[in-house]
Amino acid sequence: MKHSEPSHPVFQPVLAGAVFALGMSISPLMAAPCAPRTGCAPRSSQAGGCKPAGCKPAGCGSAAMIAADKVTRPQGVKPYQGAVEDLLVFGEALFKDPRLSSNGMSCNTCHANHASYMQSFAQPYPHYVKMADDQSGIKKIELDEVVQFCLLSPMAGKALPWDSKELAALVAYTAAQQKTFKPSGCSPKMSCAPKMSCAPKDGCAPKMGCKPAMH
Repeated sequence: MKHSEPSHPVFQPVLAGAVFALGMSISPLMAAPCAPRTGCAPRSSQAGGCKPAGCKPAGCGSAAMIAADKVTRPQGVKPYQGAVEDLLVFGEALFKDPRLSSNGMSCNTCHANHASYMQSFAQPYPHYVKMADDQSGIKKIELDEVVQFCLLSPMAGKALPWDSKELAALVAYTAAQQKTFKPSGCSPKMSCAPKMSCAPKDGCAPKMGCKPAMH
């Protein structure tokens, strides 16, 4: 019997019961064991070329559209300037802080140990990011704009002031991650890191297949 996969990331386990016309009962059926845990983002930034088979990974589903002007740096805005070392320390703390979201996620939920970065993440910014194109129609995006985009979706939080220390710190830390990121064609890591709220349940880790990524 094939397990059905829910399209919405947050769902209740389903109990179904039926009674035969002759009065015989059928035991309730539990939900599919491969269902992802709750608390996952509507869309992941998993590389488009790697499509898992089997259990559906956490973080995959429909995503709301975001107005491009909400994630486009206004003209004339000057980013906050500060000591790089201080920004990196502050940025790492913010990167792991779920309070920036409304759904319990942090940047680190999906990007711990470089997980879920698209292969194009290694390219200098601005460049094409599929998630920004899909949800905002943006064909080329800057790093600070990507950070703002991720705060809005998948983290379902609020964008930071463009000249804020917080945004500058997140950008500095993400830029440091970019320098140590090594594209490997098809990453075996899933959209959410192990031991996170979005990780697939034990025994349901999908098998990765690798197809040429489209950037």
